[in-house]
Amino acid sequence: MSAGNETSDRSSEDRPRPTLAVAELHFRQLVENVRDYAIFLLDANGHVVTWNQGAEQIKGYRSDDIIGKHFSIFYTPEARETNKPERGLEIAKSEGRFEDEGWRVRKDGSHFWASVTITWVPSAEPTLGRFLKITRDLSARKEAEAANYAKDRVLAVLSHELRTPLTPILFACSMLIEDPSLPETVRESARMIAKNAKLQARLLDDLLDATKLTAGKLRLKFTIVDVHALLHSVAEIFAQELETKQLKLSLELAATNHVLQADPDRLQQVFWNLLNNAIKFTPSEASIFIRSTNPGTTSLRVEVQDSGKGISPALLPKIFAPFEQDESSDGLGLGLAITKNIVDLHGGRITAASAGPGKGATFIVQLPTTQPE
Repeated sequence: MSAGNETSDRSSEDRPRPTLAVAELHFRQLVENVRDYAIFLLDANGHVVTWNQGAEQIKGYRSDDIIGKHFSIFYTPEARETNKPERGLEIAKSEGRFEDEGWRVRKDGSHFWASVTITWVPSAEPTLGRFLKITRDLSARKEAEAANYAKDRVLAVLSHELRTPLTPILFACSMLIEDPSLPETVRESARMIAKNAKLQARLLDDLLDATKLTAGKLRLKFTIVDVHALLHSVAEIFAQELETKQLKLSLELAATNHVLQADPDRLQQVFWNLLNNAIKFTPSEASIFIRSTNPGTTSLRVEVQDSGKGISPALLPKIFAPFEQDESSDGLGLGLAITKNIVDLHGGRITAASAGPGKGATFIVQLPTTQPE
């Protein structure tokens, strides 16, 4: 037993350990098989020393085509004219690392968007130092960014161009509606035109807001806001529609702390959207409730509850996603998505609840409050 242990110990001690050369060989074999990244070494002057499969796949050169050539061959003529390749090596050598994104050139002359990291690997002999260069092809991401920018630009221009003619249309309609000398049928037609023009303006505003939110360009202008005053203002905006549809709106504002830091216009947009939805989906001669409470000393809760068509269980989890809406609904399905984004930007949260189709819906907005001075 003892002899066996001694033999085992001796065999463990006598087992040959990997040399540095073997470890380097294993590392090179691992690197050579990487396909998603171009990983290769440059000599101290920038000439290609090694080449892996990822480099061949991304840049198009075989190892016997490229080894020994200067790595500036991967750069555009404009970059070479400004000595960008050499400056990258100088920074990597002095600071240990250089990172960059930009256009690079494949063997066939095509361009791709690359993320590049160059690391200086020093040696006791300066001329034997190496640069480790890692390149990743980000063309797909760049193309997606360009496509999104183009889409947002088109939407912004289109929204502006379509909205401009609405102003004279709405002005002309208001003149016709207020002219008592015109037949009632003409004035009623003018009301219908004005209503649809306002709906068109709202849809265009939603498109612009969605574009800003996607680009992270929606900016809020914070000030002290009395939310109860804001809710009364929103209720007044819809007074005519509530009367026309014979809906009863009950404001049960029980919150004692209803002052907070907010963008008044954007917060009004939140409650406008919620009350507009409640009116749209609630049948005539029914009731809508707006309630406020303080769940805690630093939070305000506002509920908008209707007794309308409700929300199906399948739609409820994605009710705040862009372009998600009931098949029978009009519009673009952006209102609630924009509402949620605005609430999020205020540091709050919004949730929706419904017992199902035909059983109404409740939207709950919770916001952090500011104690009044």
